[in-house]
Amino acid sequence: MRQLKNIDTELSIREQKLIFEESWTDVFGRYTLYFLFGVMIYYPVVTLYYNDLSNANDRFMAFAIFPIVILLAAYVIYCKATEKNLRMMTTALSQEENRAVLLSFARNQGLQVYCNTKSLLILNQSFDSFNPSYKQTTVVVMQDNQIGFTIIRDQMKLDLPVLTSRFFLAKDLRRLFQAAQGMK
Repeated sequence: MRQLKNIDTELSIREQKLIFEESWTDVFGRYTLYFLFGVMIYYPVVTLYYNDLSNANDRFMAFAIFPIVILLAAYVIYCKATEKNLRMMTTALSQEENRAVLLSFARNQGLQVYCNTKSLLILNQSFDSFNPSYKQTTVVVMQDNQIGFTIIRDQMKLDLPVLTSRFFLAKDLRRLFQAAQGMK
């Protein structure tokens, strides 16, 4: 299980990357994921090199299936490599007002508030109905009128990255803060 210990909020905002103390299992899991999905890229590329394109089935595999597998594996590696990057937003609200808006958002979305400090919010949401201990964690780092957020998925063995949820969250938060600034 992933543990977010000793998050440095000031350095995270400055570097625009979530800075925390990683355990060896997190590092091992990250490199294992790179290896597995790297093999998913390597195998089709090598197979394409030795493939006989005169056969219709081989052409279909070479031009339809393999590009999809290669792109999906490359996207998963990219998402894993950038999952700790913070998406930054600047608001016209103060840090306390930003926290209040985010807490009301969490309450409306059914997110569990795991950590609520002056400059850090950690929100958990179960994403697997079979095992509710698997969490999708939204980490929000705040400083003055700046907000940085990212989503990290927590699973038992291999922490797969979040592929699309971060885009939807960014859109929702942008709308939320625009509405909150309009009400001010």
